[in-house]
Amino acid sequence: RSKREISVESLRSMLELGKKYPLFADFKKRVIDTAVDQINECSPLSVSYEQKKTGRKVTHILFSFKLYSTKKRKNW
Repeated sequence: RSKREISVESLRSMLELGKKYPLFADFKKRVIDTAVDQINECSPLSVSYEQKKTGRKVTHILFSFKLYSTKKRKNW
C-alpha cells in the first residue's frame, strides 16, 4: 500500500483547473470522486483518499493506492 499527500492547491494547479470549482464540495464531487471511481473501475489499482483540514478548511488530500489481486478483478 502506497500513500501520497498533496495540497488541494497543488492538485488544482496540476489539473489546470484555474477558477473552476471554487467550492471544495464541487471540486471533490466533480473531480476527485469521479477520478477515483474511474480508476477503481477501470484499472488494477484501488484508490481511496482522506481529507486533511487546517482549521475548518480542507487543505490536503491523502491518497492511498493498493494493487488489486488478479483473482478479485476481471474487468480490466
